[in-house]
Amino acid sequence: MVQIDALWAYGIGAGVALAEAPALCARRRRSPALAGLSAYLLLVFIPCGMWLLAKFPSWETMHVVPDPPSWFAGAFFLGVLLSAAVGFFGTTWLLSRGQVWWSFLQWVWPHASMFFLLLHGWDGTGLKRFLSARGESPHGEITVETVVRWLESPVAVTLAVMGVVVLPAMALLGALVRSRAVGGDTRAGWSFAGLLTVTALGPCAAVAVAAAAVAALSGLVPAALLVLGAALVIGRRRSRPARWTAGRLLPQATRHPAARPGTVPAPAASADDAADAQHPAAHLRREHT
Repeated sequence: MVQIDALWAYGIGAGVALAEAPALCARRRRSPALAGLSAYLLLVFIPCGMWLLAKFPSWETMHVVPDPPSWFAGAFFLGVLLSAAVGFFGTTWLLSRGQVWWSFLQWVWPHASMFFLLLHGWDGTGLKRFLSARGESPHGEITVETVVRWLESPVAVTLAVMGVVVLPAMALLGALVRSRAVGGDTRAGWSFAGLLTVTALGPCAAVAVAAAAVAALSGLVPAALLVLGAALVIGRRRSRPARWTAGRLLPQATRHPAARPGTVPAPAASADDAADAQHPAAHLRREHT
């Protein structure tokens, strides 16, 4: 679905930037992260979306544009690239200013928004639109038969086949970028990819379910205020979630401010680095003051 793909592309761009965070801290200037992101989008993500748009145009647009005009595919192509670029460079900008928690939220909010859009949508029919793959009305009731019909539809089969390629390739991209950013540590790369995956399928989905429930009862504005308030409270600089997240994104071995470009520094013993151990984004803030 094009609405989902735009949010997802932003999240993918942000995820690649987060994977590159240790290299940014070590001041490495040349990185294949952007090239890897571009390759993934052009060779995997966008072709899958274009195929769905060509074969199931009404479903792919959440039944907003049942018969898309000829220029729609080009707009989709450019929109995905632009969304991913904004996610990548925006997250990189936040990281360069020591905003580790807020940079991590650039991965969280698009995935939470994706699940919310699937569950509730903009008018309370998100899940109905998703399950309307055979021309059913997106405003009808959801029954067991509706779910069974969707599972047997060509859309569901196509999504299952694409998922075997799209999801592992995305995890591989994050793992490779993080592995290179920490000096070739493959285990650290896959551990980071696992962190992002668990975050997307766990907290992001949970936030979306809670927001969808609030939206169904009270409307979109209270749901948005609830999520924003939770992010502001939890995201305080010294809060436990913020410190835990920063510690995972910026490993101690890559946080030394005097590291030479292209090297992985040894653990430091200075007073500043001792402070960094408690607050992983501290040295980034010092660099920009």
